[in-house]
Amino acid sequence: MRRAAFAGLWAVGLLARALELRHSDSFDGDGAVYLLMAKHIAELKEFPLYMWLNHYGGTLSEYLAAACFRGFGVSLWAGRLPGLVWSCALAALCYELARRLFGSRAAAVALALALNPP
Repeated sequence: MRRAAFAGLWAVGLLARALELRHSDSFDGDGAVYLLMAKHIAELKEFPLYMWLNHYGGTLSEYLAAACFRGFGVSLWAGRLPGLVWSCALAALCYELARRLFGSRAAAVALALALNPP
């Protein structure tokens, strides 16, 4: 029963994020810088340690997006794919933590976290 609930939760979260990716064609300046950095990393032009213009942020997500660009080609969807994976992993982690701390009734809380955008 727990595995079915866990798989259902993960599938709903994945579907919610996929729909969010499909219907969000616009992005702000930070998103543009993020995708441009990932493109430069994928083309092996630069290897930054900090985000451009904001030297307080790291570049782990840019490197993950660059790997997606190498695998799937440069597109908005490929650039946002790491965020989708991180969101589903976080939802699964929240579900498992809530289940261990509060029991199986915590699936509704984890489901709400999975459906809420980051």
